[in-house]
Amino acid sequence: MHDFVTTLDYPTRPEWARRVRSLTPDAPSAPTRLRRILSAAGEGKPILLDGFSRVDTLAAALLARSRRKAPVVMTDCTWKTGGAGADRVLTRLGVRALDGPRTTFCVSSTAERRIFPELWGVPADRVRICRWYHGLTEAQLAAPTSEDGPVFSGGRSLRDYEPLIRCAPGLGREIRIAANREDLPDGVAVPANVVVGPTSHDEYLELMRSACVVVVALERREDRSAGQTTYLNSMAMGKLTIVTETLGVSDHIEDRVTGLIVPAHDPDALGDAIRWSVDPVNAAEVAAIRARGRDVARTRFGPDRHIETLLEIADEAATR
Repeated sequence: MHDFVTTLDYPTRPEWARRVRSLTPDAPSAPTRLRRILSAAGEGKPILLDGFSRVDTLAAALLARSRRKAPVVMTDCTWKTGGAGADRVLTRLGVRALDGPRTTFCVSSTAERRIFPELWGVPADRVRICRWYHGLTEAQLAAPTSEDGPVFSGGRSLRDYEPLIRCAPGLGREIRIAANREDLPDGVAVPANVVVGPTSHDEYLELMRSACVVVVALERREDRSAGQTTYLNSMAMGKLTIVTETLGVSDHIEDRVTGLIVPAHDPDALGDAIRWSVDPVNAAEVAAIRARGRDVARTRFGPDRHIETLLEIADEAATR
């Protein structure tokens, strides 16, 4: 007998498979997915839903106003506030529609737990922290790495590549950015030592695996975190990882201990961090940071720890 039901999928994790019944093992259509969620709510067991699924958020809104007593745990509640004033109002109303006395919202960091209630107008006692995890398989973790490749950076979600491009001419090294040209800022010329272009997922991981340094160039945000999978994957591979400061970063990285954190949108600080990282004089310290980052990413921020936290939150929700 399962304790919970879910639309999330962790089939290779024994504790998850033992305690949680999946509603979506066959990747159903949106109407079928919604119907299964609403039907499962009749069992009264906590339901763990995906905060980035439109179907799941619709189901959560319906259940928030239903007489069914199933607690709802919304995971990955890292939502953008929107641009214009009207967008912000509509987004806030959308989140408020999900809120009910049996709804729990999961965010990824201490800062988000603090700002989430005020930002979205939901009670603070229904917000929990479930820090993110690396997304590598055991085979990917076991694959050999090297440091003979270029400085690598990639990703499209909430990235700010301008500081990396501006500091590139002074680095004397090739930089590979796995992104589309449209993801780069307008009016910023790409130097000769910077290569920009999309990659397949496998090529992306290979570039990361061989990089001398991995840079995760994030926007400075005040509403949500981003980039955790990228920088935790890099750390789990044992790469020296440099991340620009924004919400959530300091929850996952300790500066100069497991990685480097630099101010957002600061080409000089980013350039200094890259030069320090590749300077042979600092090789011993860099190796120690890489080793500690690898260990922390694989343990504290591994999938099993993430699942353990989700189950703890679901257990708590069951007692409400």
